[in-house]
Amino acid sequence: MITVKTVDNPIDAHLIKTKLESAGVLCQLFDENIVTHNPLLPVAVCSIKVNVAAKDYEHAATLVEEMDSAASYDEPDELVVCPNCDCTSIDNKFYSQNDIRSLLASLFSLATMSYPIYVSKRYRCKKCDTVFDLPQ
Repeated sequence: MITVKTVDNPIDAHLIKTKLESAGVLCQLFDENIVTHNPLLPVAVCSIKVNVAAKDYEHAATLVEEMDSAASYDEPDELVVCPNCDCTSIDNKFYSQNDIRSLLASLFSLATMSYPIYVSKRYRCKKCDTVFDLPQ
């Protein structure tokens, strides 16, 4: 078995698995239960691994690349476009901890030994690496 993609949550893992299996590629998810039952462990186990047989790797990699390069849409179903380069290849699963609220939440979780309660979801352009928020 060869790892074709690693993801940090079980929902994304199952979406990829469903896409691959609907195309006739059998796959398995490794470390899914560890990440599902303890969300702090993805750093230790390097996330959930989507593995396929060696003979199916090329086809699976193509399907995963198609999923990754698909356009992103915001809540009212409008196409998300990079404000810097007008590219539509956007990473919509980018979480930033570069503001004061994230810092305070991290310090609180460290002090109380609890799960971090705040991260801000942002968008990142896959072409020019610009991180941005959608206008309200």
